[in-house]
This record gives sequence, C-alpha cells and structure tokens, in this order.
Amino acid sequence: MGLKLITPPTTSPVSLDDAKRQVRVHTSDNTFNAELQAYIDAATNHLDGPNGILDRVLEPQVWELTLDAFTDSIEIPLRPVISVESIKYSDADGAEQTLNPDAYTVDLSSSTAWVVRNSAESYPQTVDGINAVRVRFTAGYALSGSESGVPAALKQAILLLVGHFFENKAAVSVGNPTEVPLAFNALVMPYRRLAIA
Repeated sequence: MGLKLITPPTTSPVSLDDAKRQVRVHTSDNTFNAELQAYIDAATNHLDGPNGILDRVLEPQVWELTLDAFTDSIEIPLRPVISVESIKYSDADGAEQTLNPDAYTVDLSSSTAWVVRNSAESYPQTVDGINAVRVRFTAGYALSGSESGVPAALKQAILLLVGHFFENKAAVSVGNPTEVPLAFNALVMPYRRLAIA
C-alpha cells in the first residue's frame, strides 16, 4: 500500500496575518513575513498528512492510494475524506481501466472512510504485480465558502506552534528548556486516532 499526493492544498489553515497577531507583530510590518510563513508551514506539516501526528489532512487535497490487488473492503488511511473520484486498475493485460462505480460503495459516514465491494458485484482480475489498483480521493475539511473548514481548535494549535517557534529559535534553550505548551496537546487530542487494543 502506498500514498501519493496528487494535488496539494491551495489554501492554508491560518493566514500570515493570523500568525502576526499571534506573535504580536503588526499586520503591516513585513519584517518577519518569510520567517512566520516558514513556521506556519512547519506547524501545519506537523499535524497534516500521512507523516503528521493526526493521520488526517487539513485543507482539501487530492491523494492516490495504491494497492497490489482488490480487497472486499479498502480502508482509506487519511481523514476526513470528502469524496472518491475514481478507482483505476491495471487489467490482466496491464492496460489501465476505470472500475465501474456500480461495483462499490463509498462509506463516508464512519470515522475512517471505506470503499466496500457491493455484494452482487465482483472485482475484475488485475495484473499480477505491484500497485495494480489506484484509488483517487479528495481529503481534508471542505471549504465553507471562501473560509477554511479546518476546526478552530486545530487552527489554534497551529498558531500555538507558530508562537512557540517564533519565541524559541533553537532546539534547546540552555538554562531554560521549554516545550510546546500543554494547551497544544489539549487542542489536538480529540482529533488523534486512538489505537484500540
């Protein structure tokens, strides 16, 4: 199984002006723009995507999940999923085909999205090899008009990280070690995927 980013997000959960207000820099002061934008990007990446701490993506973006073969139920490992655009596969001759949407149902109601084979359908034979099945999907918090749909708690967590990075420019502060405030953990905890034993 693999994940590949197809179309990155075109928006950010927090703006440069939001970051300036967080660190008490006047919005007309451009002195720290590049630095603050780098902190916004780093803080967002800490939460976002398959390498982030949440197993979810924030702003809408298109991903492709690759599998070696069809299974009756395919878990989409990023949350929240907005839609499944297509399922393509390499047929027994190696030619790319698009799976008929009547063959499967997309479950977007569960906390994790699934693609489930319809009971009356069967999946076609695929080429014997890697990445024979490709699920293209859009994930993220849907935009609400022109506003980001990212929950306010996650936006605030990003701003806390930005403020922390801005105030603590070294990995270790000798004589006065600091870490991200407890509030950060409180803000992101409801959005973490908990392992069930």
